[in-house]
Amino acid sequence: IDPQLQGVKWIKQRLGEDLTILQFTMGNWLQKVIFNIQMGGQLLIEAVGAEIDAILEPVLARAVIKRGRSAMIIKIAGEEVDYDPKF
Repeated sequence: IDPQLQGVKWIKQRLGEDLTILQFTMGNWLQKVIFNIQMGGQLLIEAVGAEIDAILEPVLARAVIKRGRSAMIIKIAGEEVDYDPKF
C-alpha cells in the first residue's frame, strides 16, 4: 500500500531502464511476467487490487523446482517456465 506512490517513485528511480513495469489491464501481461522470470529481469506490477490473479501464486510463493544440478523451473498457468535466479 503506497497511496502517495513514494515507494514506486523510489524503485523506478533506482532501477531505471532495467525495470519492467506492467499492470493487469495491459495486454500480454502474463507473457511479460514469464519473459522476466526467464531472463532474470526486474518486474514491478502496478495498480494491484485487493486480489491478485491466481496464476501468479507460484511466483509469489517462490515455488521453484530444481531440475538436475543447476536448472530451475517454475510452473505458471500449467506450463513449466525456466527460472533465472536473478529474478
